[in-house]
Amino acid sequence: MEQALTVRLRERVTASGGSIPFSAFMEDCLYHPDFGYYATGRQVVGRAGDFYTSVSTGALFGRLLADGFYQVWLELGRPAAWQIVEQGANRGDLAADVLARLRELDAAAWRACEYVIVEPFPALQEAQRRTLTVAGCAEKLRLAPSLSALPGHSIRGVLFSNELPDAFPVRCVKFGGGRWLERRVAWDAGGEKFVWHEEPCAPELWSTIQEWQIPALEGYCAEVSPLMVKWAGEAASRLSAGIFLTIDYGGTSEELYRLDRPAGTLRAYRQHQQMTEVLAAPGGQDLTAHVNFTRLIVSGARHGLRLQEYSDQHHYLVKLGQLRFFKEMEHAPSAKLLREYQTLTHPSTLGTVFKALTMTV
Repeated sequence: MEQALTVRLRERVTASGGSIPFSAFMEDCLYHPDFGYYATGRQVVGRAGDFYTSVSTGALFGRLLADGFYQVWLELGRPAAWQIVEQGANRGDLAADVLARLRELDAAAWRACEYVIVEPFPALQEAQRRTLTVAGCAEKLRLAPSLSALPGHSIRGVLFSNELPDAFPVRCVKFGGGRWLERRVAWDAGGEKFVWHEEPCAPELWSTIQEWQIPALEGYCAEVSPLMVKWAGEAASRLSAGIFLTIDYGGTSEELYRLDRPAGTLRAYRQHQQMTEVLAAPGGQDLTAHVNFTRLIVSGARHGLRLQEYSDQHHYLVKLGQLRFFKEMEHAPSAKLLREYQTLTHPSTLGTVFKALTMTV
């Protein structure tokens, strides 16, 4: 599959006059319907895969989120119909954990809930159906191919993602020779590999760089994600009441564009190892860049979302734990759940790497 995608990308580079934006390269590597890393369902999360997530630590992450979602339902006045909409659900494990907890919490909230997974790829849709069928929650599932397929202002409840925008295709830029350059992807026929090629930025990309306030220092590299900005607007236009929540690794503009971080955040991962070449093995490794939460907040505000909370995962899950989990541990201690909680919240594991952003309508 890697070879087939390499051939396709090489032909695409040639047809485009010698280079393509990295965003086009990344989109095919991750989402090509036949060969993409995510689209084919070949990525594996956990010990046997390429990376760990909060979901792979166990069911507690979903249970804690469900406690928070249930609180949203209560604050909305216990509506007779509400939605939990997840985008980037992988094989549906988090959905199963959330729904299992919700069923425990309140029969009325369970009956009223519809769980919508936004998923364009058939292989993952089938995996999600299987997961929720095994969990006994298939009756709650509705699949949508995209956010745009959902009617405007139709979501009353929660629209959320866990580790989604870090995988949105990004444009790569570099300041050199007194001007901004776009780092594009070309094909080196002699070396039979993809290589970086730099060209002056087009006006619209230059404008984005200025808006994102990336330091104009010689050799400074960074990434921008126009798709992420568009996504925040789409999410805002689908919510009528409730919250927009995204959990991912990243930081504010101030954190991401520090002067001592001139190399950017673009990374490739395979078998839990950071790979040295992001242009190698198309479709065979994960490609990712840190999320700029400042730009998410700004974009959300432009489309009517209000900032409710931005914190690291440690503080966010402590807040959720205070709803029910801590009291449950007092009455029925569980060493397993406590280990999961420590993994999710400890600064040396997942607690400070991941950030949680909540915005409301």
